[in-house]
Amino acid sequence: MSKSDGIIFTPVIVWSHFDESQSYPYVAAEFGHPQANYTVFQNNRDIQYLKRAANFGVARAAFQLFELAHKQNNISESLLWLNHASVLGSIDARFELLKLHILEKNWQQADKYYKQHLADWPKLTAVKLKQVNQMQVQTEFALSTDNDLLNSKVDVSVPILSNIDNGRRYNTVSQCEISADVLVANKSLLASTQELLAEYQQENRARQSVCFPNVYVAHSISSFCEEDEVGRIDCDLPKLSLVYKTLSTKDNAKLFSSHLLVVVDKGDANTRGGLMFIDSQDNVAVLRHEIAHWLQLYDEYQIHPSQQVLLCQTYNHKTLGKNLVVATEEFSITELEAIYHRELFPANTCKNTSYKAYKFYSAPSFMEYLDLPISSQYWELMTTNSDLALTPAAMNFALAYRTDDTALLDKKTKQLRLNEQVYWLTQASNLNFLPAKRMLAQYYFKNGDFPSGLDLLSDAAHGGDPTSQVLLGHYYIESTWLPQDLTSSAHWYKQAAIQDDTYGLYFYGKCLENGWGCIQDIDKAFEYYERAAKLGSALALKRLGHLLE
Repeated sequence: MSKSDGIIFTPVIVWSHFDESQSYPYVAAEFGHPQANYTVFQNNRDIQYLKRAANFGVARAAFQLFELAHKQNNISESLLWLNHASVLGSIDARFELLKLHILEKNWQQADKYYKQHLADWPKLTAVKLKQVNQMQVQTEFALSTDNDLLNSKVDVSVPILSNIDNGRRYNTVSQCEISADVLVANKSLLASTQELLAEYQQENRARQSVCFPNVYVAHSISSFCEEDEVGRIDCDLPKLSLVYKTLSTKDNAKLFSSHLLVVVDKGDANTRGGLMFIDSQDNVAVLRHEIAHWLQLYDEYQIHPSQQVLLCQTYNHKTLGKNLVVATEEFSITELEAIYHRELFPANTCKNTSYKAYKFYSAPSFMEYLDLPISSQYWELMTTNSDLALTPAAMNFALAYRTDDTALLDKKTKQLRLNEQVYWLTQASNLNFLPAKRMLAQYYFKNGDFPSGLDLLSDAAHGGDPTSQVLLGHYYIESTWLPQDLTSSAHWYKQAAIQDDTYGLYFYGKCLENGWGCIQDIDKAFEYYERAAKLGSALALKRLGHLLE
């Protein structure tokens, strides 16, 4: 009977009946109604209807598919549906993704993700909201809740070894792409660390891109650097920043090195932004591999699923550092080679996911097998400048002092932490790290110092930071403290759009649609919205829906 009715009724009528009275669910489902597919699944538990509902945009359906795959220990499929549910707006999915970031102690990404979905967290249950708050405290304060931390005296020694005096230090630093100070946890590690650095520098004398101007012994490191749940070295960043600052002050250093290497007794090596952690057993092969991460090379072996979630995900294709291209399965290697104008070869980085990774050279490399030497091809990649900014250690420290969640802080502690954040943002800005300039600019804006903030934000925008460009576009169009200048607003949105920034694409599309600071062109606006939508912009998807109505 329902089939005959479906033949008589048009899809529009069937959809309407279902929306009004939940009638004809099977026919509406066959006609592609998202909620009808989900309703049918609830009635008959046929997984195909659940997948159809998810693919048609039902967030609850996508999250249920994640839960089912997770129970079956199907990591690849569970991550696929979890990300899909998040894109569709599932608050529970976003909660699970935040947990994944925290599980891997990826503090910067966790903080960014938390801020990105700030409006979602109050909608969670009280229990989950409490967990989110706890996770954010972990992220912002690197597990430290000691309100007296910033007032306490840090037990550090004077420099035990300084390879060169301060007068020569800056000349040496200027010849290197990266200048890295070194902290070792005890005197027994000093000799082995010296030998390791000397071996690396001797091995790579002809292609020196990293210098180690100072090595310090800091006994207090052992009290707050330990192995995490998967065995990697993990340090309390606020305490680490205080140790480093104290040592540099004692050494009368006028400029922090861009990066920091920490050596402890035990734990797996890892690199996060401008910080590197190794242990007493690591050899020169491990050191060169981690240094390659500093120089923007990524692993070519299959990385951990939690890292795959963060690094492999793309809405079409992207470069990953200097040595990899990542794309969805829809792209053939031939298509990608035409896009990137070079030959590509399969890599294992994103293995067992719905994304594929390709490296630039066919031969096995030290980014896949640690014991291999660095080939001339990879030396060229490592020493070639790119548009990708090197994240300084100062930025790691600044992010560890984020104080946006003030509920658990007294006024004095909040101010102390804010002071430290501004201090490290200033150091990162002095190293010309554009995101630090942008964050420091926002601090000045918040405190009413608009000229200083504008100088910093303009520097970051002219330097190519797309978020700064979008912010300038906003400020020029909103005219709350800048004179309204629609032409400048459109210009900065366009600069961000050129870099495929989703907000830049969307807002420049709005300029084109409305003729704000540019010649009105609906067709071009539509093109920019489409580009933003393909990159995952929910705003652009919504706008396209209105334009197509």
